[in-house]
Amino acid sequence: MRINAGFMFKIIVALAGMLLVACSHPYPWEKAVEVGPDVVLVPIARDGRTGYCDKKKQMIIPPWYAGADPFEDGRARVTDGAKYGVIDRTGRNITGYKFDEAYRFFSEGMLGVKVGNKWGFIDKEGKLAIPLKFDDVGEFHDGLATATIDGKHGYTDRNGDIAIPLEYDHTVKFGEGLGLVQQGKKYWFVDTTGNEVFPDHFDYAYFFTDGLAWVELNGQRGFIDHAGKMVIKTNYHWAYPFSEGLATVQSSETKKWGFIDTSGHEVIPFIYDSNSTFYDGMAFVTQDGKNFLIDKTGKVIREVPYRSVGDFHDGIASVIEGEPEFVRSFYIDTDGNEYH
Repeated sequence: MRINAGFMFKIIVALAGMLLVACSHPYPWEKAVEVGPDVVLVPIARDGRTGYCDKKKQMIIPPWYAGADPFEDGRARVTDGAKYGVIDRTGRNITGYKFDEAYRFFSEGMLGVKVGNKWGFIDKEGKLAIPLKFDDVGEFHDGLATATIDGKHGYTDRNGDIAIPLEYDHTVKFGEGLGLVQQGKKYWFVDTTGNEVFPDHFDYAYFFTDGLAWVELNGQRGFIDHAGKMVIKTNYHWAYPFSEGLATVQSSETKKWGFIDTSGHEVIPFIYDSNSTFYDGMAFVTQDGKNFLIDKTGKVIREVPYRSVGDFHDGIASVIEGEPEFVRSFYIDTDGNEYH
C-alpha cells in the first residue's frame, strides 16, 4: 500500500506539535483546574502526596506534589521531592521544578530562589528577575532585600543592582523605611540610601514594626521611635518586634512572657512559659504544660494539642503534634479545623 507523502508529512508535523506542547510543561499531568476566587486552598496529604482542598475538605488541586506550602498572594511553593517550583491557584506550575531552595512566600512580588550555590529572585510570573549571583538573600521590604557575597552583607534593589554596599558583617530586612546593619559588635539604622538615620549605635536591635524597634544600649533595653528616641524604657529580659499592635516581652524577674501595647502598657499578663507573636488576631502560648491560642485581650480561644503552631497566612497555619519519636505536621484554619 502506497502512502501519500504529503499526508505523512502532515501527520509528522501534528505529532511533533503534540510532543512540543507536552514537553513545554515540565509535568504535563499537572493541568490547570477551575478555582473560584473566594475559595481558601489548604494543603492536605493524600496517599503520601500533597494537594489542596477547600474548607469543606473537597480536593480542588489533586495530590500531585511531594510537598506543598500554603498560598499567599495567589502563589504557593511546591516540591517534587528533589526540586522546588511555584504554582498559581489553578495548580499550574509556572516555573517547573528547577530550584534547589526557595523561600516559602513572595515579598513585594519577588521570591528568593537558589540553584547550585547561588541565589537570585523570580517575579510572580515565574521569570528570573534578578540573576543567580548572590551567596545569600533575604526578603524584599521597602524595595530592598538583604544580599551577601563572599561573607559581606548589604542590600540589592529590584533590578539586582547593589543599593547599599556589601560591606557589613550582618544586615537585617528593612522595616518602615529603615534597615539595620551590624559592624563588629554594634548595630545601627540606615535609610534606603545607606545613610545613618541617627547617631546611636546599639549593642543589639530588631527591625521596625508599628513605628517602634527593640534595642539594647549600655544595659538599657526598650523601644525607640523613628527619631531614635527611647519611648518605652523597660527592664524586660527580652522582647520581639510588634505585630498587630502588640509585642511579646519577657519579664526579667520571673522570666515569664506577656504582651504590651505601643504605649508600653501591659495588655496581657506575664503568665506564659512561652508565646508567639500575633497573626490574624491570634497567638500561640504555653502555660503550665498546656498550649493555647489566645486573642488580643488574652482570652483563651481554645486549648490545642499541638507542640507548635506556625504563623497564619491567608487564614491557614501549620501545626506539629506528637512526641519527638513520632511527630506529624498538618494545617489548621482560624476556626480550629484540621486538614489531614
